[in-house]
Amino acid sequence: MVGGKTTLFKLIMLEGLLKNDLIYIIDMKFGLDFNKGWQDLCKVITNVEELWDFLVYDIQDICNERKGLFEKYNCADFKEYNQKVENGEIHNKKLKRIIIGVDEAAQLFPKISSNKEMKQKLEKIRDEIDKIASLYRSLGISLITSTQVPSAEVLSSAVRYNASLKVCGRANELLSKMTLDSTLASTIPIKSRGRFVTNEGKFFQSFLFYEKDFFPEIKKLQEQKENNKNEYEQLSLFDN
Repeated sequence: MVGGKTTLFKLIMLEGLLKNDLIYIIDMKFGLDFNKGWQDLCKVITNVEELWDFLVYDIQDICNERKGLFEKYNCADFKEYNQKVENGEIHNKKLKRIIIGVDEAAQLFPKISSNKEMKQKLEKIRDEIDKIASLYRSLGISLITSTQVPSAEVLSSAVRYNASLKVCGRANELLSKMTLDSTLASTIPIKSRGRFVTNEGKFFQSFLFYEKDFFPEIKKLQEQKENNKNEYEQLSLFDN
């Protein structure tokens, strides 16, 4: 869970692309923050109808397929399945990790909807996102949410409770407590642009980057990794 600016959220999505994960970005701001460069590399969902189909049908199909594979090969989870593939115990391809990123969750769950049908759909979407947060990690499906104000009106208790990592940039004490359950983010100096702190008390510095400079290299690395599943396994934007 990321509280604060979209920049760190984008860095996390870029890292997923570098690792050759399957990335799905939910951006209800018409996809303006995730332009064609992003859309060439991952799926960007920008409207409720498309999101409904993705969560209610597509993700459920993937979950059912993976559950069937794990039962067939006696695997407890995604990690064990891929390990058995790597060891030659299962003669299939390794499964890719799926990352579902929700950018500015407040846009997805507005406080008031006068349209009854839309309200019901949004409630169903919230329920499906809660399932992803609570139940699907063992299937190799992870949820990352980003929002300026991670209040209970925006993020459900299921999403907040199951967020193993919470990150916040400089914030006042109230926002820091809402995100991290501590006031640590309020201690970040005003001039420390790009500095963040986790719920574990770890401070770190992000870096200035231009998205367009990353896209050609990411595409090249993805193609290389498709040809050699072990190559670039440890590559990460956050290494070093």
